[in-house]
Amino acid sequence: MQAEDIIGLFLTYSAELDSAIRTHKLFEPFFTKRFNGRTIDQLRAAHAAYHHVSAGYTHWTVPLLRAGGEALANGDAEDKACSKAYVKNANDEIDHRGHYGHDRWALNDIQAIGFPEHLAHSPAPVIVNGKYKQFMVDNANLHPYGGLGAKGVLEHLAIHVSGDFCEGFRASGIPNIENGLVFLAQHGILDLDHTKSGNDAVRSISSPAKLEQIAEGSRITREQYHLFLGAMNESYEFFLRSLQTQRNT
Repeated sequence: MQAEDIIGLFLTYSAELDSAIRTHKLFEPFFTKRFNGRTIDQLRAAHAAYHHVSAGYTHWTVPLLRAGGEALANGDAEDKACSKAYVKNANDEIDHRGHYGHDRWALNDIQAIGFPEHLAHSPAPVIVNGKYKQFMVDNANLHPYGGLGAKGVLEHLAIHVSGDFCEGFRASGIPNIENGLVFLAQHGILDLDHTKSGNDAVRSISSPAKLEQIAEGSRITREQYHLFLGAMNESYEFFLRSLQTQRNT
């Protein structure tokens, strides 16, 4: 497998996941801008579900990058260059105004549309701590280039989906929604540069074994993101019940 084949996987998998989001029963109205039959509470719960699960897996981004960087720090020249890139990317994934990762943006977006902090910060579905975390963080020393695969798929996905998703949320009528779009809007901008630098990093790697690690990371990310989308149904029910309970008290 060559570098361009890997980048082709990023494009193929991100386009597949983009389609899965757009046709997901919770999110399709935001892309079609047809909200017939959906209440504001249901739309708020859908927004919260997307951001709740997104925060869950995004929480592992900085640990993923740091683990990969540490694993490669004492390797050959190719490894050391990737290690330095991981460290830089980890720094880019921290909001230095608040000294927290981008997962906090997603949680803040949930609070911005009216959910209390204790609900926004409630544990995400357990799937976000499963195979994705195990491959990318816990076992990063076994395949440290795998993180480039995760980055490639997720950053290309952000470019595909963020703009249209934001437009749909704005059209939904959710109160204060403009303050609840930081996670999507920022990644739609930041990941334009990240995809370019990530693709350049892949092209700089000549070892077939290292390229295969990237390919495997992209495959794991694709597989797990489909499961994350399924878990958003669970989060949706959680947030919708909280709104119904609030209205009944």
